[in-house]
Amino acid sequence: MESATESVEKIMQSDWMTTGEAKKILSVSSVNTVKRWVAESKLGG
Repeated sequence: MESATESVEKIMQSDWMTTGEAKKILSVSSVNTVKRWVAESKLGG
């Protein structure tokens, strides 16, 4: 079983991530928060 750190490192190596993956990395409780931040251009890419 891989650790949380290994999971995050694997996700960060990709060019793209899902809102669920971003939610996990950012430690927020809802993917809707991530979606709102994207819509408000609060997350860079």
